[in-house]
Amino acid sequence: MSSNETRSGPNEQVLGRWLHQTTDHAVMVIGLDGRIEQWLGASQHLFGYSALEVIGQPAAILFTEEDRQRGLPSFELEEARRSPRSEDDRWHVRKDGSRMWVTGSVVSVRDDQGQPIGFVKVVLDRTDKRIYMETLENRLRELETTKAYKETALTTVAHELRNPLAPLVNAVHLIRLTPGTENIKLPLDIIQRQLDALRRLVDDLGDAGRVARGKMSLQLERADLGVLLRELASSMWAEFESRHLTLDVLLPAAPIVLDMDRGRIQQAVMNLLSNALRYTPAGGKVWLKGTVEADHALIRVQDTGIGLSPETLPHLFILFTRAPTAESLAPNGMGIGLALVKQIAEMHGGVAEVRSEGPGKGSEFSLRLPMEQPHSNPP
Repeated sequence: MSSNETRSGPNEQVLGRWLHQTTDHAVMVIGLDGRIEQWLGASQHLFGYSALEVIGQPAAILFTEEDRQRGLPSFELEEARRSPRSEDDRWHVRKDGSRMWVTGSVVSVRDDQGQPIGFVKVVLDRTDKRIYMETLENRLRELETTKAYKETALTTVAHELRNPLAPLVNAVHLIRLTPGTENIKLPLDIIQRQLDALRRLVDDLGDAGRVARGKMSLQLERADLGVLLRELASSMWAEFESRHLTLDVLLPAAPIVLDMDRGRIQQAVMNLLSNALRYTPAGGKVWLKGTVEADHALIRVQDTGIGLSPETLPHLFILFTRAPTAESLAPNGMGIGLALVKQIAEMHGGVAEVRSEGPGKGSEFSLRLPMEQPHSNPP
C-alpha cells in the first residue's frame, strides 16, 4: 500500500462519518442534466425528502417558484461551470412547502482532461440568520426614518431661527446709531456677541442639514439590470483585450428588473470593472455577474488580480483610501472611485461589499440593490 493510500483511507472514513453525522450541511451531487444523483449529509433532515424520493429529480424542485421562473437553478450550475464557484444566499423550499434561508455553494467537478462531469452543492440552513437580518433591516428602516426626520428638523429649525435674527441684528445697529447710548455700550456689545454666536449656530444647523441630505440625486426608472450590464461589458471588451485580460459576463436568462438610476449604476459598475482592469495582471480573468437573491439584485465583479490584505478590506470604501498593493500598478490613483460606488449603492438603499482571500488571490466587489425602491430621492 502506497503512502497516498495509507493517508486516504482514514480521510475517507472521517468524511463518511461527517456526512453521516452532520445535521447542518446538506450535500448533493447534481448531474450535468441538472438532476440530483446523490443525497448526502443532512439533506433529508433539512429538506424533508428521502433519497428515494429525490434522486433523479431536477434540483430545481428545491428552489422557490419565483426563482425557477427567473431561470436561477440552471444559471447556478452554469455559473459554477464557467467560474470558480457559484455562491448565493436565497430561499429554498422543503418538501412540506415551507421555506428556509440557505447559504449555498456549488462547484463544478472535472475529469483529468478538465471537462465537467457533475456538480457538488453544499447548503447550510441559516433561516435564523435571515430572521435576524430582517430584524436588523426593520430597525435600520426605523433609524432611517428617524434620521430623515432629524435632517428635516435641522433644516426647518435653521430656517425658522434666521427669521427673528435679522431684525434683532438691525435693532442693535439702530440703537448704536441713536445719540446718548454710550452708557449702554457694554450690554449692547454683549447682545452683539450673543447674536453673532447664535447666527453661527444657525449656519451650522443649516450646513448639517444640507450635508445629511447629500448633494447627489437619483433619477429612478424601472429597467433591466441585465441589459445595462451587457451593454457596459460590450463597451469595455476592447479595453480588456488590449490588456490581455478576459471579461466573462454571467447573467440569468430572465430579466433582472429593478428601480435604479441607470447612469449612476453604470458609473458604479464601470468603476469596479476599471479597478479590476487596473489591478489584474495580463493573462488574468474578470467576471461580471448579475443575479437575484430574494428581493435584492446582486452585481459581482470578481477578478484573479493582486488581491487585498484582510486589514485593508474595512477601509476600502472610505474616500481617498487605497490598498498599499495598488500603488505599484496604478500610482496615480486617488481612491475616489470606491467611495463613490458605496455612495451610489446606499442612495439606492443597497450596500457595497468587498472580499478577498489575500494578496495575489484576486478579489470580489459586489453591489446589493433592492428590487423595489420605497420612494425616489428628491431632485
